[in-house]
Amino acid sequence: MNQTDKNIQIAEMEWMTVAGRFFLNITNLRTFAGTTAYAFDGGASDLRENYQKAAKEVANDPLVKQTIPNSIFGHSPQLLKAFSDALAQRSIRLAQQTADSASLVFAHSMLDGVLSECCTISCLANAEDWLPFVRDRKVALTELRTREVATIEREEAKNFVRQLHRESMAKKFDYLHRVCAPRLSGRELPTAGLKVERLKAFDDLRHKIIHGRTFSRKIVKVD
Repeated sequence: MNQTDKNIQIAEMEWMTVAGRFFLNITNLRTFAGTTAYAFDGGASDLRENYQKAAKEVANDPLVKQTIPNSIFGHSPQLLKAFSDALAQRSIRLAQQTADSASLVFAHSMLDGVLSECCTISCLANAEDWLPFVRDRKVALTELRTREVATIEREEAKNFVRQLHRESMAKKFDYLHRVCAPRLSGRELPTAGLKVERLKAFDDLRHKIIHGRTFSRKIVKVD
C-alpha cells in the first residue's frame, strides 16, 4: 500500500469517527431539549405552588408588615396569587428560552466542528487539492534549501486548513465545495439541500444569542 492509499484509508477512518460522534451528540442534544421542555411543562404547577407559598410567607412576615403596613398584597389574596403566578410563569418562560438558546449554541458548535474536521479530513486524504489556495504564499529561502518543495506545499496546505477552522461555517462550507465538487464530475452534491444562506442565518442567530438579549429572546422552532 503506497502513501496515498494509506492517507485515504486514515481519512476514511477519521470520517467514520467524526460522523459517529456528531450523530451521537445531536441525538443526545435532541434528548436534552425534549426532556427539558417536558420537565418545564410537568413542573409548572409545582413551581406556581412554590411561588404562591413563598409569596404568602413574605406577605405574612412580621418585619414586612411592619415595614409596609398598608401593602395591597396583605389585603388581597387574589392579587398576591396573580402576582406570584406571573412570576412563576416568567421563570418558566426564561428557563425554557435559556434551554432553547443553549441547545442552539451547542448545535452550532457541533456543526461548526464537523465542517472544520471535514476540511482537515479532506486535506489528510489529499493535500494537493488544497494547494491552489496557498500558491501565492511566501516561503523563506532557508526552507527551500533544507526541504523539498512538495513537502513545503503540503505543510502550507495543512496550515491553511488549520487557519480555516477560525472562519465562519459558510466560508468552510464554500471551501469544501470548491475542493470536493470537481471530483463529482457533475453529479449532485451530497450537501445540495444545505444552503449557504441557512448557514449564515444560523451563524447570525448564534451571534445574537451570545451577544444579544439572551433571556428575552424567544427561539422559534428550536428542533
